[in-house]
Amino acid sequence: MSRFLKKRKKTKGLPPGSLVRVGSHAEAPLEITLVEYTKEKITEKKIAGLNECIRSAGNEQIMTWIDVTGLADKAIMKEIGEKFGIHSLWLEDVLNTDHRPKVEELDNLVFIIIKIPSLSENHRHVSFEQVSVFLGKTFVISFQEHLSDTFSSLKERMHKGTGGVRGAKADYLFYALIDRVVDDYYDVVESLGVHVDQLETALRADFKNFNPDDIILLRNEFLYLRKAAVPIRDALKTILASKVSEIDPANKRYFRDAYDHALHIVEAIDGYRELLKGQVDSYQNTLNQKMTEVMKVLTVFASIFTPLTFIAGVYGMNFRHMPELSWDYGYYFSLGLMLVVASCLLYYFRRKGWL
Repeated sequence: MSRFLKKRKKTKGLPPGSLVRVGSHAEAPLEITLVEYTKEKITEKKIAGLNECIRSAGNEQIMTWIDVTGLADKAIMKEIGEKFGIHSLWLEDVLNTDHRPKVEELDNLVFIIIKIPSLSENHRHVSFEQVSVFLGKTFVISFQEHLSDTFSSLKERMHKGTGGVRGAKADYLFYALIDRVVDDYYDVVESLGVHVDQLETALRADFKNFNPDDIILLRNEFLYLRKAAVPIRDALKTILASKVSEIDPANKRYFRDAYDHALHIVEAIDGYRELLKGQVDSYQNTLNQKMTEVMKVLTVFASIFTPLTFIAGVYGMNFRHMPELSWDYGYYFSLGLMLVVASCLLYYFRRKGWL
């Protein structure tokens, strides 16, 4: 059950807001990428300190995206919280990579935690990277668990000037980051859905060699995926109902579109889980049917041998006055009687369709 709840020994007994990383992945070194953009131009660069980030975020003439990858440097994390007014409880949630996806609002910030899904090489095992995003009036701060740049495709669109991000406020970038994550859920659900179809075909084609554990393992992956997808749907619903000034009401339509996608993903996950449940039921029903057939055959043979056992028992009694015992053909008569009884029962069972 470690996939559903990580160990928290390091945080046990510590006060709320303690910056302790919780997670199963190795800590990656912290890197900061500063992206400044307007409708006309965009710049992107790696930086070592926060002074330039603070200056950029305070400039209302440009939009600023501070992309932090790796969560190893607690001092920098604490400084980011102090400079941008991020409460230590929220920073604790950022470092707790096992945290449930959620959205929270403060006077001047909107904070969301989302999970990016990915599949193993065999496309059967789901893992997640946690991404935390803060939205301010003119800036967005994102925290990625690993150094791999999940949002490289979004940055590429921004450099090309496509997609509408550069011509909009920071809340549109906030939406674009969420939408990028939601797109990954589509890919993962579709890949797992292929395995569901393959299991259905295998179950019907070769029941004898079918392994029911494959169904159980795949159902667990969908359950794990649903655990991350449902809170994202709920978070987007909260954003739609929000009246914070950081989100332009005109841009709510984009968040509504992302909510529709998240809702579709959850419904698809539930649908595949029902299909897998149906496969389990189908496998069990087929297994029970085959067992019933075996039991029926055994019952028929038991029913045939019951009167034969009775005949053998009668002639096996050691009474003195039994005419058949002294008859020369008594032995052949008893065998013939058994054959006739067995043949009649076989004929009767076949007529009834029991054999």
